[in-house]
Parts: sequence; C-alpha cells; structure tokens
Amino acid sequence: MPLLISARAFKQQAKSIVKHWPRDSIKHVTARELLAQLYGFNNHHHYINYLKQQSGLFPKISRTLVFSLYPGWVKKLATLASINEIQAKNLIIQLWPGFLENSQLASEKMYTSDIQFFGECVDLLPDDVIHFAFDDKPSIKDAIESLGLPHVEVACIEVNGQPVDFTYLLKNKDTVVVHSYPHPQAIVPQLPELGPRFLLDVHLGGLLRYLRMAGFDCFYQSNDLGDKKLASVAEQQQRILLSRDVGLLKRGNVRYGRWVRNTDPMAQFVEIMAFYQLYDLVRPLTLCSKCNGEIKAVDKNTVHDQVPDGVFEFYDEFNQCQSCQQVYWKGSHYQKIQAILEKVSLSL
Repeated sequence: MPLLISARAFKQQAKSIVKHWPRDSIKHVTARELLAQLYGFNNHHHYINYLKQQSGLFPKISRTLVFSLYPGWVKKLATLASINEIQAKNLIIQLWPGFLENSQLASEKMYTSDIQFFGECVDLLPDDVIHFAFDDKPSIKDAIESLGLPHVEVACIEVNGQPVDFTYLLKNKDTVVVHSYPHPQAIVPQLPELGPRFLLDVHLGGLLRYLRMAGFDCFYQSNDLGDKKLASVAEQQQRILLSRDVGLLKRGNVRYGRWVRNTDPMAQFVEIMAFYQLYDLVRPLTLCSKCNGEIKAVDKNTVHDQVPDGVFEFYDEFNQCQSCQQVYWKGSHYQKIQAILEKVSLSL
C-alpha cells in the first residue's frame, strides 16, 4: 500500500531533494516523480489522484513506521535515482529530519559482514576477525584496505566459501576469509614474471645495500620522488614495491609489494629473503651497491689508479661497475657479504 503524505509535505520533500541532490542538479518535476515512486505510487499523477480520493484524511506517520520503512527506502531510492546507497541514505535523512536526523538508526551502517584474516595479514590489523559495517556495496578491495591492509598483502579471498577477486562487491551477511602469501590460489603471483626486481622507497636505504650486495636489481632514489611516481615506476617496470608506508602500498596501480615489518636493515634483509624465498637466487658481486649497475671482471692494470697501492699489490682479481666505475675486489667488502648471506641462510 502506498505511503500517503499531505500535498504540503510532499512539496517540501520534493524541494529538499532538489536542494540536497548529490549531483549537479535535478529538476523539480523529476524530484516529484522520484518521490511518488519512492512512496509506492506509479508516478506523481497517480499520487495526486490517490490524494483526492482520500478527502484530506492521512494516516498517522509514527517514528516506528519511518524506522521500519527506512532501509527499504534507501535501497529503492538508490535504484530509482541511479545513485549509491550512501547518497540515498543522506537524502532520506533530509526528507524525514524530525524522525531520522539525530537517530541512532541514521548514524549506524546498514549492513555487516564478518571478515577473517589469516597469516601475515594480521600484522597490520587490530584483530584476526573483524565485524565490518558498511553502507552501499563496496568492493572487497576497498573494504579490506579501509581496515588498514594494503591489497598487495592479500594473496587469496574467499566469500561464502568461494574464491573471488578484488572486484567482488560486498553484500550484507557475507562471510569473508582473507589469506596472506604464500597461497596456491593467489589472485596475483607473489613475484612478477621478470623475477625478484625491487623498488624501495627513500626510507629503506639500509635494506637497499644488502639487496644489491646479494645481487638483486633495485630501483632507488635518495630524494623522495613522491608516492605517485614510485607507484608508476613499480607498475611500468614490474617491480616489487617495498615500503613501510601503508598508504603508498594501497595505490591502485601497485601490483606487487610488501609492507616491510622490521625497522633494522639487517632484519629487513632477512625478512625479504625469507618471504620471497630468494636464497638460491643470490649472486654476490654482480650488481653495484651504489648505483645498481652491472659489475664485470676487469684487467688488473686498468684499475691501478683507482685502488689503494696495498690492495693492488695483494689482489689479482678485480671487478668494476660498468656504470659508475666503482671498483670491487674480494676483500673485507666481499667477506662481509659472505658473512651476511651465511647469517641469512641460518635464519631461513
């Protein structure tokens, strides 16, 4: 049965729709049509005819009645007006301010779902099971990131027992399970097709040196390029973005990445080696720790003027960066690398 309100109240509510419309503008005639259909009439003309038949007699509209109709109104207005349910919710509150504006019902979210997290996902969350309240239908990606977990940390998502991708729209009473890496049904592989190539933000200079010493290709700038540029480089070059900035890792064009848990560079190195299972890929003295350039063996006599006299006399094998010309030999630097890698291997 349609909800009948007086012509005066109807006119005021139509004006309210025009005033609070979430887009650029809406015509009064369109607002009247939406309002009539919202209350169960075929159109505004149907409302007028129905109004005449009632001879000015209107049913009493109580707070209880408005509260009971409110959830349905929100869904119906969103569909009729092609707006999202959050916008529809705000409009309904403006239509019935005396009933809804300061009510607990209006301040509460309309839907809920339980989201359970497994593995390292919980490192960034207050609990492993979260009762998630929401309006409208957010993507599961947006829902997870709103809780504080970047999408790059998510390997697999199941909703009501079925695997879904990040585009899935969350529904009321969904049961969601989120897994961290590694996982056999990962939405995105743990490593890019080009292998373990990294991009480190400006705060991970210590980790950078260890990764390059171990022979891993790393993009790094000592000056802060900004989140937008870092995310763009990671996308274009298919690099794994390593950062302790959660916001950076949430950028939509970042496909591979990890929030680095540790703060000590050595501990960070052990963490990355273990997480990505890199030990068998180590190639010491193949990449320059300063510029990431390729290191190649060179004739001893060509670097005579670039190394100390004692070093030149004691060592016969030298390597040189093909980009910045930095010279390397198997001295204390090399021994340090070996000691670090041995320590890492014992930690894995």
